Amino acid sequence: DRLIVMNEGIVEQIGTAYEIFTAPQTFFVASFVGDNFILDGEIESVNGTLVTLETKRGAFKIDTERSLPQKGARVGFSIRADLVFVIDETDNNMDNRLSGVVEFVEYVGYIVKLRIRLDWGEEIIAKETQDVYFQKPYKEGEKVKVGWKAKDAVFLSKT
Repeated sequence: DRLIVMNEGIVEQIGTAYEIFTAPQTFFVASFVGDNFILDGEIESVNGTLVTLETKRGAFKIDTERSLPQKGARVGFSIRADLVFVIDETDNNMDNRLSGVVEFVEYVGYIVKLRIRLDWGEEIIAKETQDVYFQKPYKEGEKVKVGWKAKDAVFLSKT
């Protein structure tokens, strides 16, 4: 089965439910499905499939095989909440990092959903399984760092 995601009568993306969820192509689709964190910016550099995107919140790395516009083009990225991890200072496995404060902890079945208010005020969501969360449960008001790998971020076009 295939789905069509439309925005005001314009087709944004056609694909399977899995393709749309895991690889949204536009800002609209990324904001329509799941708990994605989305930032826009412009391409700063490209090294093979590794793209550095400069945003108003800093530089972020995206590993993509999608065709890219020229350097300086306005684009963005999204990262799914289940691919955002609460990390400690010594974790060197993440290509992208942000810091904030745990604002709300929500139990959704086997998943624990952490709403984290970033230093500049936006919210990012991290989802962990209960077995991972209860190894080190985070409390509301606690300062944390979150991170994700470049390969997990999804490059988004403005169209």
